[in-house]
Amino acid sequence: MCLLNFKHNERYGYTNRSGEVVVDPIFDWAGEFACGVAVVIKSRESGVISLLTEDGQEVQTERDFALLKYRFTYGRLAVKDAETKGCGYIGTDGRVIIEPQFDRAGSFDSRGASVRSPWREFRRVNFEGKLQGGTFIHILPFFATSKASGAKIGMTPISYVPIDATGHRIGLDVYRSVYNENEGLIPVKFTHHEIGWIDLQANEIQRFKGKEIASRFQGGMIAAKADNKWGLMDKDAHWRIEPRFDILFPLGFDLYAAGQIRPDKVANLKLTNAQGQFVSDECFSEMFDFHDGVALVTRFQDEDRKVVENNYIDLRGNPLLPTWWS
Repeated sequence: MCLLNFKHNERYGYTNRSGEVVVDPIFDWAGEFACGVAVVIKSRESGVISLLTEDGQEVQTERDFALLKYRFTYGRLAVKDAETKGCGYIGTDGRVIIEPQFDRAGSFDSRGASVRSPWREFRRVNFEGKLQGGTFIHILPFFATSKASGAKIGMTPISYVPIDATGHRIGLDVYRSVYNENEGLIPVKFTHHEIGWIDLQANEIQRFKGKEIASRFQGGMIAAKADNKWGLMDKDAHWRIEPRFDILFPLGFDLYAAGQIRPDKVANLKLTNAQGQFVSDECFSEMFDFHDGVALVTRFQDEDRKVVENNYIDLRGNPLLPTWWS
């Protein structure tokens, strides 16, 4: 992400990481740069997207598409055909890679994507758009490099199973929740009161009392909740950071969003390292995953919490744009 989107006078443009305007605010909407391009919308009335290169050149898509996903992943963008309403994928040159034929289309991860057919069945597709594996009621999003995630097979509370990236079920057990594989481990909720993790063969590795667990491992540790507070556990289920946070989740680069919920119910988050130390004193209401060393953050502009401001931070927690935008 070389350029950062911003908003001025209800229009979007782009700056570099020093805050210098590179693309004037001329768009009704503008997304994040990824894979060398960004998704932009000139007119909200039409809702038709086009692409923007890092040197400010606009690329027209092969046909009219509506916004479906905000950014490219692995050279592909999920889009909705403005005429047929079918969902498919285009490349960074604006040309169709996978024909719009699905009811829903998720972002690509490193091994494929999850889609929903017109018959309301979720399946996995490979990079060529070929359907793979079984059908499911729902497939949870895969983390970018995950080899497995969770899929729903029934309507009871305990109805999730682990599946691999080709859409094939792993093992025979059923769980209350199944999350993203990372570092060879898959966090799960066994029951309402038991959490832990399994491996890629669905072997149970750890099981212990608890109600909440993070969606993935990071740097050999995972966030888990005990006595209504979050802390960090290692792969042996030993606390490395005792539970003391109201909120704790991974952002990538061995960094976390951690903090407390204020009496007015607003999150007060800071960038935190794996030792539980705050990287900076900047506070935010929301924090999102790092991409290319940059993460989107938000905060409330006023006490009434009616206006949300946006900025980006680097790996040290420093805001990159000189002016927050809403």
